[in-house]
Amino acid sequence: MKLKFTYAAALVLLTSFVSTNVSSQNHYRTHSDGNWTGTAVWEMSADGVSGWTNTATAPTTADLTVQVRNVIVVNSNVSADQLTITNTGSIQVTGAAGILQLANGTGDDLTVNGTLQIDNFTANAVSGPGNVVINGTLSWIGGTISAPATISSGGVANLSGNNIKYLHASLTNNGVINWSTGASSGGIYFNNNITFTNNGTINENFSSGRGFFNEGGTNLFVNNGTFLKQTTQTFNNLTVPFTNSATGILSGIGTFNLTNTVTNNGKIKPGTSPGVLTVSAGTLHNQATTVDLEILNNSGAGTGYDQLAITGTPNLSNVIINVIDISPNNNPAPLGTYNNLMTGTFTSLNINNVNVQTNYSKTGTTGTTLAIQKIAAFPLPVIWGEFNAVAKNNDVVLTWETLAEENTASFVIEHAAGSNSNYTAIGTVAAQGNSNTSKKYEYRFTSPDRKKSNFFRIRQVDIDGKSKYSDVRIVKFNKGNIVKVNTYPNPVTSELNINVQASNISVSVSDMYGKTILTKLLQSGNNTINMQRYATGYYVVGIYEDGVLLETRKIVKQ
Repeated sequence: MKLKFTYAAALVLLTSFVSTNVSSQNHYRTHSDGNWTGTAVWEMSADGVSGWTNTATAPTTADLTVQVRNVIVVNSNVSADQLTITNTGSIQVTGAAGILQLANGTGDDLTVNGTLQIDNFTANAVSGPGNVVINGTLSWIGGTISAPATISSGGVANLSGNNIKYLHASLTNNGVINWSTGASSGGIYFNNNITFTNNGTINENFSSGRGFFNEGGTNLFVNNGTFLKQTTQTFNNLTVPFTNSATGILSGIGTFNLTNTVTNNGKIKPGTSPGVLTVSAGTLHNQATTVDLEILNNSGAGTGYDQLAITGTPNLSNVIINVIDISPNNNPAPLGTYNNLMTGTFTSLNINNVNVQTNYSKTGTTGTTLAIQKIAAFPLPVIWGEFNAVAKNNDVVLTWETLAEENTASFVIEHAAGSNSNYTAIGTVAAQGNSNTSKKYEYRFTSPDRKKSNFFRIRQVDIDGKSKYSDVRIVKFNKGNIVKVNTYPNPVTSELNINVQASNISVSVSDMYGKTILTKLLQSGNNTINMQRYATGYYVVGIYEDGVLLETRKIVKQ
């Protein structure tokens, strides 16, 4: 009797153990291709490391982790959590009833290092509160994504086919989206108050005009990356609000038809160096947008230079336009006028917002016309304005101005004492870099030679290392005292430089017969007198301070 009891007790204990073991949480992985619910697809382990055994049951959200290492078909309603598709695996959600539901457990709920494919049945879906991370490839042919998803920086999403894509959860792209459509459909329908954010690249390859459609709720598209149109088809945002942020770029060919609510603080770049891009009025109207227009040659819009075609009548008062010459040095774009970089009807174009390189002119540009003239083959590295050297408290203060800069890196100040030779660098000032407006710079030199003449020049250095020198300025000392007025060169052929180191200085110039031919009030720093219009011979320069003659100097005009 006791033996029978012991055997029965053992049997009950064993049964209890088996039941507990079967219902406990396990780790699952695939070991062959097949259907998710197939009996020969899965194996499981208690610790996910060892003891893998075949199992006839598919994983559920109750299990710990799931690895898909093979080609698995989902054609019914299945669920999972902590699911990983390895780089050798793929899941194909297909069939009239194919749905992959994700629970929202700890961490990422679906990590795709291989391939996730959603086929073209309307009911196909990846859904649930769990989140999706695409490190590999998402192949979205049709169906619905209603689980929040992120395409990582190394991930790729390929949208293809003639079927609607339903986006019912927020999607963030940090990688690449290649968007192809069919001849009659293939657009994305937004619903459920979601945001589609592009931080990477969207490559459009439409077979027909497609875009974003609002199916329901308050939805939004935000472009922080690049949206590149590669076909002549039209992209429409229609009823989905569209934001192109300060880092966003809309580029390529074809048409961006942005309607509804549009915010565009980013950049528009027609073509693929170059090309023709058409945009609707809302893309530019009262928008703080930058437009880059590139010139390669004069073979025509789309081949020789970019063209932005505008529909509607936008106000361009806040739009900044950069005209950029991309022609090579061995075949520069020809000189002349480029009138059709922008076409259409627009108003209030601010000429101060049109930026051209130093070898171009904005002559002809008005509030309703963009006309750019190329006046030189290549851009000048810098256009110099005034350059002065003035003694102050035994120092010499150098001030200079540039009227335009092109890829300028820095200004190197050079000094020589006693003669106009043997220059050494005494300081460096960072440049603006690129500018079409005047920029002022200053440098104070605290160690001039107070017994000799001090010669100063500035070497402008480009980003590529090329350089160009300014004129020379002289500050002269005599026995430690500053020389108030210095004139050079002598003899003179064209311009007579008069360097002034005092205030209220004026000069008079008389010919060899004593006739005064010029009087001039001078400013501190460098002044010039044009001597080219005068005959060769001797001239006398009278120097006055507060109207009192200080000295006279004989100048030879050659």
